[in-house]
Amino acid sequence: MRFIPSNPLDSYHSQIEIENFKEEQQQKKEFMNSVKRIADSAEQKADSAERLANSSMKIADSAKIQSEIASKQSQKADIKGWISVVIAFLAFLLELCGRLGLF
Repeated sequence: MRFIPSNPLDSYHSQIEIENFKEEQQQKKEFMNSVKRIADSAEQKADSAERLANSSMKIADSAKIQSEIASKQSQKADIKGWISVVIAFLAFLLELCGRLGLF
């Protein structure tokens, strides 16, 4: 059943109510769209953060492997250093024995 205004003011008030309702609906739609954009932005940031975390994990793994390799190389260099110290000490002893006439 359709409302038929009998008084001109009835039509005016109903028109204002309809316009207010339309404005409220428009504001709600704008708010919903804004919330949707914020949610989409948050999702994109979360995806970006996840990719960054994965990249950081790969970099950390690579750094761990490099540190293990560097540690092994330094151990080899340490052994070579001790060998050269022993050779220098033996050369010193030979020189000392030669000067003292032990040979």
